[in-house]
Amino acid sequence: GNAAEAETTVRRLLELDPLREHAHLQWMGMLAAAELSSAISDLEYGQICASESWHIFHQLGDRCGEADAHLAAAELAYFQGSYAELAALLEETMTVAGEIGYTTGLAKGGRLLGILASINKQYEQSIQHLVRSTALWRELDQPYELAVALNSLAVSLMENHQYAVAREILQETLEINRSLGYQRGVAHALQNLGEVAIELKDYTKAGEWFHESLSIRRNLGLRRGYAFSFEGLAHLAEQENQ
Repeated sequence: GNAAEAETTVRRLLELDPLREHAHLQWMGMLAAAELSSAISDLEYGQICASESWHIFHQLGDRCGEADAHLAAAELAYFQGSYAELAALLEETMTVAGEIGYTTGLAKGGRLLGILASINKQYEQSIQHLVRSTALWRELDQPYELAVALNSLAVSLMENHQYAVAREILQETLEINRSLGYQRGVAHALQNLGEVAIELKDYTKAGEWFHESLSIRRNLGLRRGYAFSFEGLAHLAEQENQ
């Protein structure tokens, strides 16, 4: 969960001279840097890495790798609010993933399609995409990715006012992340549990979850996460007339 340390390590790796002679190691490093950049809020650097990794995959003729690079770029476009770019990347990537039967790409892309549908207030469609994504991750036995998809599904259910179901899904998300020792994911699940608790009028529990989430984010140095935690606490204070 220490994204800043992980990203520093990847940058050091990418600076090593021998790496330039090994294309596959290079793309692995670039892709890792792109995926880590959202955690430390360095989105511009992430987009550069995603673009460079796509070019390396393209030169190697690795279509699965091309899909992974585009999906990393799509997620960064989402964080930047570039929804037209997100939609274009997903359309291209899902077509390729379907043609080559790349299940991992379909699962990752399905989650982002669910998020995009939710942004467009198409909540039922969003839930359908996310249910399919979680089913694929269960089939692939990838608990980390499953937890990420479950969290996104819970958010769409919350936006569709299905709070009780969302709470059950978030409890599973929390359990998976705790079992993995993935603290960033724990903080995210706690944040959303706090929001659900507000909607269910359980203000005491909401406060406990928001404060625990904020504590984890402070320890990990997740600056973007602070904003979500404080926003949650402000929402809670509003509901309690404070």
